[in-house]
Amino acid sequence: MNQHRRPEPRARTAPIMPGAEPYAMGPAGAEVGCLVVHGFAGSPYEMRPFAERLAARGVYVDVPLLPGHGTSVEDMSRTSFPDWVAGAEAAYLGLAARHRRTFVLGFSMGGLIALMLAARHQVDGVVVISAPLRIRDPRARFLPLIALVRKYEPPTPPAPQPPPVAAPPAPPQPQPKPVTAPLPPSVAMPLAGQSETRPERRTVSYSQKPVVCIRSLMRLMQAVTAEMPRVQAPLLAIYGANDHTAPPEDGQWLIDHAGGSAGKAPGRDAGAETLRRLVVLEDSDHFGMFGPDRNRLLGEVEAFVGG
Repeated sequence: MNQHRRPEPRARTAPIMPGAEPYAMGPAGAEVGCLVVHGFAGSPYEMRPFAERLAARGVYVDVPLLPGHGTSVEDMSRTSFPDWVAGAEAAYLGLAARHRRTFVLGFSMGGLIALMLAARHQVDGVVVISAPLRIRDPRARFLPLIALVRKYEPPTPPAPQPPPVAAPPAPPQPQPKPVTAPLPPSVAMPLAGQSETRPERRTVSYSQKPVVCIRSLMRLMQAVTAEMPRVQAPLLAIYGANDHTAPPEDGQWLIDHAGGSAGKAPGRDAGAETLRRLVVLEDSDHFGMFGPDRNRLLGEVEAFVGG
């Protein structure tokens, strides 16, 4: 196992946001352990569907909180991609020391970090979900200039202005008699087809992103493309067909540029699928684990890690 010197983790200056806490689940003595890595400016909250599914299969799952995440955007602005990779790597090394087989799964930026770990260590398999290889916003080329004029994207809203001085109260007016008849049903009931249930919460994350960290994310993308020939582990890439942040072409590029020779997954029979596989979810966007293809996505992950 390759050893890499890692920078010291940056100290948090703000408490962890409710719901963003790191967690682990599953049998501690399991043969298989899986590191699950969240996305850029996100938190372990968004990874709970994967953790719960794998833990139910008997896999021990560790979901760390990356440095600079889950506290304050100011904390994040003091970190960069080596810090994020180092935080995940420390968790991976602890997991690998306790389990006979170890997998790494990452969502979005977490998928890029998972690939970095797979390039450095002999993982038993890596799952990449919606990991972008470049930022497609045309403004990205101007980030060095944008960083000179503002710290966060989107821009910090202007400070609230004091309310205007209230006008003197108007003289009292006679009040109409109250209506005692009940409201008609069309007013008292919700509109037809209107749901009273709140949509499922997707993540606990920052509403703004530090521009300096967006630039660091771009450097991480470049580092991953350079390291792909060193990724020898079985690779499962899952992308949404309607994902404009990380389209399926990014997943195909990963499959085509992974190192080593394509073969069969360890411990599987001759009819098993090849080590590298791209799955495209036809009805999903970036957050496939919360969309209509959720069951298929989780089933693919479960079969790859816990099969």
